[in-house]
Amino acid sequence: MNTSHETLLSARGIRSIGLALSIALVSILGLIASVWSAPTVANYDYVLPVTITSASTASDQTNFPVRINMNAIGLSGSGYINADGQDLLALVSGTERAPFVEMGIADASWWVPLATLTTGQTASASLYMGQNTTNADNPQTLFLQSSIESATAASDAQLGQMTSNLTFELVGVSFTSFPATPTNVFSKGTYAALRIDAGGIPSFKVTHTGSGCAGSTTVTASTATLDAGTAYSLRGTFFRAATPQTLTRLYLNDVLIAETNDLAHNCSLTFNSNNVVLTPPGSGAMTVEQARIGAVSTSTPLWQLDWQFEPDELTQTQEGTSGNSWNWLGTIADQSAYTHTGNYTFVRDTSGYTVSLGPIASLTTYASTPGSEVFPTFLAAGEATSPLTDPFNVSGATYSWPLNIFDNFVGDSSKYQMPDLMFSSLVGFLVAFFAFIGTFAATRIIGLATITGLVFFAAIVLATPLPGIILIVCAVAGVLVLRIIPEPFTAR
Repeated sequence: MNTSHETLLSARGIRSIGLALSIALVSILGLIASVWSAPTVANYDYVLPVTITSASTASDQTNFPVRINMNAIGLSGSGYINADGQDLLALVSGTERAPFVEMGIADASWWVPLATLTTGQTASASLYMGQNTTNADNPQTLFLQSSIESATAASDAQLGQMTSNLTFELVGVSFTSFPATPTNVFSKGTYAALRIDAGGIPSFKVTHTGSGCAGSTTVTASTATLDAGTAYSLRGTFFRAATPQTLTRLYLNDVLIAETNDLAHNCSLTFNSNNVVLTPPGSGAMTVEQARIGAVSTSTPLWQLDWQFEPDELTQTQEGTSGNSWNWLGTIADQSAYTHTGNYTFVRDTSGYTVSLGPIASLTTYASTPGSEVFPTFLAAGEATSPLTDPFNVSGATYSWPLNIFDNFVGDSSKYQMPDLMFSSLVGFLVAFFAFIGTFAATRIIGLATITGLVFFAAIVLATPLPGIILIVCAVAGVLVLRIIPEPFTAR
């Protein structure tokens, strides 16, 4: 009778432990999933305040990009930013956005756009880094402040000679204002163009030739309009079938909003040698995450040009100075199978404001920095260090577990195909499991083995970037196990 009762207790104990561990696992994975979602300021370990002061002699600016020259080698080498610079985030006037970053060999230019910069006044922003709790990258957008700025590509055998199937697409594009008349924003002369009209009405225009064909076709949204400051995907396509049919379409966020279907004529696009041009419509600013041109098929295009504007795909070739009329030049690497390198031009006078940085602040306090941690110099060589010589070296600040040490222990997230948090959780569960098995094998006491396993898991939580709330989950799981199992501290 006693043997049967002990067997029942053992089975009940095993079920109880399984239930408690399942609750803990689901809770922890839920926490990880919430942190592993789209990057937000809560995912970062450090924040650097930025103060921009406009000179009293400068003019008022709107949608004005401020340049901050950073020490790329020091920051990426110490693990505070990724080598490709894609894990940076700026908070400007309460809006989160990825700054436009040109990663150089020794330094990086961070362009942070401000909505307004009033003469003689100051503005502020916050730069976030140390994205140690997520493996997601921030899609970087190209910021063009007016139609005097652009990105271009020269015409060649691939661009402009697609006569049957063509796709023009802008991903994550937004505008601060709209023109009074239809204006090209992504175009190749009169060959093809995505356009914006008054009120934010998009359209797609192509020119073509053929028996009975009109000189051009324009498809325009009849009701769908864009809102200023909201990002959209715009796509225009031209399709010519083997039998008489010419189909021109316009999509907004992958939804067809306008089309012209000519079932009587086989029209061919008219080739021209104009450059590809990406530029805002008029005096307003434009941001865009991706710009590309495709051929062969309109449903699954073969991309002939693909610009994505990530930091490691941009190379600055000229800094703006008063001697070159403040023209900043650079190149954009083409991500398609072709070499349609883009050339961007910024016109930005940076002499009318000064930038002050720091002090750096930690957003996490789960561990202190060991004495061996050496913080990098934050600013690029030759830049004024204000207000601190080294913004990282703040007296009395509590820093999180150093990213470079953590990265050396865990390695690159992409190597494991999982974020750092997931890897830390896996390590924690394995350590806790073997601690539980070892203690139970030595003592045959389930309660003591459970506490030992949870203590080891808690130690992993404290030593890694796992959220501290997991400690509460561990405590609740331990209490459940000890209360559900009869005589948990009796040897089995």
